[in-house]
Amino acid sequence: KLHGRAADWLSANGLTSEAVAHALAAGDADRAAALVEDCAMPLIMASHLNTVRAWLGQLPPDLIARRPQLQLAEVWIQFHMSRPQEAARTLKSAKQSIVAAQAAGSLDRDAQAALQAELCTLTVGVVSAADRSRTAARLADSWFEAIPENKPFFKGTLGNITAFCHFSLGDLDAARIASLKARDSHGAAQSVFGVVYSDLILGLVEKAAGNLTGAAQFFTRAIAAARRELGAGSYAEAMVAIFEVELLYEWC
Repeated sequence: KLHGRAADWLSANGLTSEAVAHALAAGDADRAAALVEDCAMPLIMASHLNTVRAWLGQLPPDLIARRPQLQLAEVWIQFHMSRPQEAARTLKSAKQSIVAAQAAGSLDRDAQAALQAELCTLTVGVVSAADRSRTAARLADSWFEAIPENKPFFKGTLGNITAFCHFSLGDLDAARIASLKARDSHGAAQSVFGVVYSDLILGLVEKAAGNLTGAAQFFTRAIAAARRELGAGSYAEAMVAIFEVELLYEWC
């Protein structure tokens, strides 16, 4: 009962993330699920994927299956952790849940638009994670204009995916342009994870072009931003540090 009161107070005072742990400790799975829905995307935008993954692991699978936003949160994690087959299955289930919610009239127009934008973004991400770069880039180009302007995180993510696809296909100029546009979108969304990812791709492009000094500058900027905004040892920093170490090894 005390954990339940703590969850209510924290949530009412804008501390949604802190409220989740107390709702889980209180055994109130429905309350915890609603709280995770409220804060999952802000945490993903800040690269706190492990936190969201841990919460989802404590919720009953049948409860997640009834909440498309939680299913999409699972897809974000599976996509970023290079588990495309698992992500594709979860994405298919999420689409079915969204169709059912639309048929039941439980989604207003804004919610439908937001979920559709997220579906498009994640579909491209899953295709890219399956090493189908040409298909992913084509889908991203065809859907980019359909993403609402008030969803810059999704636009930025599509841009980063497009940039990585061009990079993997050897089109470095196209990768640079897509990364820079994506970085602007993520800046508007105030997503440090997205900005760091854009700089990572820009660094990889310069490394592939033989400009190791330029690559190092992008990696350094990305790591500095991650540490400044998220503290030392974040997922965003570790993601870049792997490639920085590889660069230093090649440099020496």
